[in-house]
Formats: sequence, structure tokens, C-alpha cells
Amino acid sequence: MKPQQPPEDPQSPPNGPETPTDRFFAAASTGLTQWWRWVLGASAVIGIFLGVVLVVSQACKSSALAFICDNEVYGVSVLLEFGLRYLHHAGALIGVWLVAMLLQKKTLTQVTTGRTSFDYSRVLFAAFALLCVASVVLLLYRLMPGVEITFQAQSLREYLPLVLAVLIFVSIQSGAEEVFFRGYILQGLSLLTRNRLVLALGTAFLFTVPHFVTNTDLEAIQVVILTLVLMPPGILLAVMTLLDGGIELAVGYHAMQNIFNKLVLNLEVGRASSSSLFVADADQAAALTIYFVHIFGLALALLVLNLRYKWFAYPWSKSGHKS
Repeated sequence: MKPQQPPEDPQSPPNGPETPTDRFFAAASTGLTQWWRWVLGASAVIGIFLGVVLVVSQACKSSALAFICDNEVYGVSVLLEFGLRYLHHAGALIGVWLVAMLLQKKTLTQVTTGRTSFDYSRVLFAAFALLCVASVVLLLYRLMPGVEITFQAQSLREYLPLVLAVLIFVSIQSGAEEVFFRGYILQGLSLLTRNRLVLALGTAFLFTVPHFVTNTDLEAIQVVILTLVLMPPGILLAVMTLLDGGIELAVGYHAMQNIFNKLVLNLEVGRASSSSLFVADADQAAALTIYFVHIFGLALALLVLNLRYKWFAYPWSKSGHKS
């Protein structure tokens, strides 16, 4: 009996590498690939990111922008507040484009996917799949003992501009993070090793570290909790990228996850959850169950996406590259 053949990707290069993973690795090998170019390029992107953060931080100290940066205004001004908050992500995205073009002589498409062009239909499908999965997870939280989900009424005058701002700027934030971590960094690491486990864990770790840098006052237990929360999604996003041969699904998944957290339900307490429609209040006894539901949601998302794209029809052992 012949193994199941995955559906043909119309954007795959003719007579190219056998699997999407191979095509992604092949894209990593295009252009100028000396190790120092990747190190210099990544350093330049981080420098641009931090530079924009510094500029915005200084600008927010001025009386003209302080009221926007402090998030004390609503309506149209929330677009300005979100624009300033996520401007450094736009800077990082532009930075990756510049270093790829000038330093490595490759296109942004070659950094992000093994296809001939970026597949936006995959972004939309992943976002829709995550929305469905997140809705199931919300229902599970609602049914769990020890977890109280309450509706938080929002003023339309404040909420509608917030929806627009989140859709625009959180999408830019998520896209920039995927382009850098699951695109640029993952491709760079793939030139050192083709071991999928190492690549998934490595990029997930590098994705988690900046969250510690921006939260320097965390206690030891909080560091452990944050690691347990952030590492699994980071691994999942890397696995998606490797299986599918591009970051399109990771972008859609990541963007919708952040949008859902901002607008619908966020388990975090404080400012991040103040604008969501639902607020969760859980006791300590339910914390472990919540975590397992979180992991279940990740697995369910991967299952739903595999039903559509049938990655597991590809035996990784038959890849043209050895792990």
C-alpha cells in the first residue's frame, strides 16, 4: 500500500526539494550565508528594535505625547497609543527586510517561506482555526471548577476604536516576531543543524528570553511559570513553520492568539486584561488544570491544521537532509 500523498502546493517551485521542510531549508541557503552575516544581521535588527524603543520612550516624556503614552485617552487617540506602543515591532520588520536585502542579497519572501510567494490564504486559515480553538478553550474554562469567567461590558465608543487598533498593530507585532524568530533566526540556525527538535527548542528559547528582559522584577517562581507558558507556543510555531515550509501559518496563529487575548479573554491580571470582553478569575487549585487546557489547545490547533495540510503524510526520515 502506497503512503498517502499530501496535496500539491501550487506555489511550490517545480522540480524543487521533496517536502515543504526541504524547501524552507533550501530558501535559507539562498543569497550570502556566511555565519557572520547572520550574526551581524540579527544584531542590526535587535539594534533597530531597541533604538526605536529608546526614541519612543524619550518622545513619551514630552508633554505633547505623555497623555497618549499613558493610555489615558480613548476613541481615535487609541490608534496613536497603539502605534507608539508597537512602533518598534514595525522597525524590526523593516530591519529584517533591510539586512536580508543589503547584507545577504535575498528577498523578504526567501526569509519567510520556501514557496515562490507568501501565501496569505494560509495566514487567514490559521487565524480562523485558532479562533475556533480559542473559543473551545474559553468554553472549557467556563466549565472548569475553580475558574470564574465574567463578562465585562465595554463602551462601544471606546471598544470599536480599540478593535481597529488591535487588528492593525497587534497583527504587525505578531508578524514582525514571526518574521524574525521563525523566519530569520530559524533559517540561520538551520544552516548549523537540520535537527528539527533542536531548531524548535532553540527558537522557542530565544523567543522566550526577551520576555524576561522586559520583566526584570520577576520572582523565581514567576520566571518558571512564564517559561512554561511561553515555551510550548514557541515550539508549536516553530513546528508549524518546519512542517509547512514557511511562517504563514505561524503568523496567522500568533496574530489571532494575541488579538483574542486582547479583545476577548486574557487570563493575565492587570492592564493587559482590562480591555477584554471576558475576565477570568481562577484560584490556585485550578492553575494546573488551566495549564493542561492551554496545552490541549495547542495540540488541538496542530491537529486542525494537519487535517487541512496533511503534513504527517511526509515521512521526515525520507527528507533529503539528515537530522
